[in-house]
Amino acid sequence: MHGCTPTIKRARSQVTGIAGRFQPILEEQDSDMEMMAPSAVAQPATPVRATPVRATPIRATPFHATPVRATPQQDTSCFSPFTRSKPEFHKLPCVAAATDSIMRVEAETVSELLVAGGRYSDLYDEKIFVDCRFPYEYEGGHIAGAVNAPTMDALEKLLLDRPRTDRRVVVVLHCEYSLQRAPSMASHLRRRDREVNMHRYPYLHYPEIYVLKGGYRNFFSFHKTLCEPQSYVEMNDQEHLTDCKQRMLQFNRQFKRTKSMNDAALCRAKSMSGGGFASSPSRRPT
Repeated sequence: MHGCTPTIKRARSQVTGIAGRFQPILEEQDSDMEMMAPSAVAQPATPVRATPVRATPIRATPFHATPVRATPQQDTSCFSPFTRSKPEFHKLPCVAAATDSIMRVEAETVSELLVAGGRYSDLYDEKIFVDCRFPYEYEGGHIAGAVNAPTMDALEKLLLDRPRTDRRVVVVLHCEYSLQRAPSMASHLRRRDREVNMHRYPYLHYPEIYVLKGGYRNFFSFHKTLCEPQSYVEMNDQEHLTDCKQRMLQFNRQFKRTKSMNDAALCRAKSMSGGGFASSPSRRPT
């Protein structure tokens, strides 16, 4: 009987084709499994008890933040052109002008800055009074402690060569009537301050810039005792007519040169942008 079994299996594989070829192998494997010992059969796996992992608590190290101390100059509410052109954002009582964006202050306010213990003297660490009149006017009488700076170069050397960055500073400019020279110089100072600080806009070295309303003539009328010497020489004084004419010509020339440079820069900007923006008005926030 055992001798005939392989023959039958081979015959079946020839009839059934590919499936039959593998049938003898499957039958032999089944017979081998029946002959295996009971101990070789797989037994149910013993459940393994998982050992609980105890997480070590991490104690957070307390973080002590180091306070950043702002410089006094950074205490100003805002340096933007919009706020600088609004009286309510300034420390001193002031009024806006129709010709430019620099605020005007009264002679009484300036006197309170000058006098020790005055109403506004404690608001600033340093008060700078810039006399924009010509030298012969300055020598003939000026506000006590004022510095003479009749040209743009002298003004920049005074304030921008070594700017006061760690102090609360106020700058008050004036000329005889504060109608042309002082306003022009104040606007130039603000424009140059913007340029040198363009990389950290809208920061300014001197956010508190004012023009004395009525100029030295008005101040001298009410506060003569705060001037040194206590006298007043007019710009059109007969003894200085030639000097006055020459200096006035130089004064106007320097602003024409600056205007030409600004116009050239504006033309370059327009050409680069394809002329897509309109020119700005003469009075604009700075």
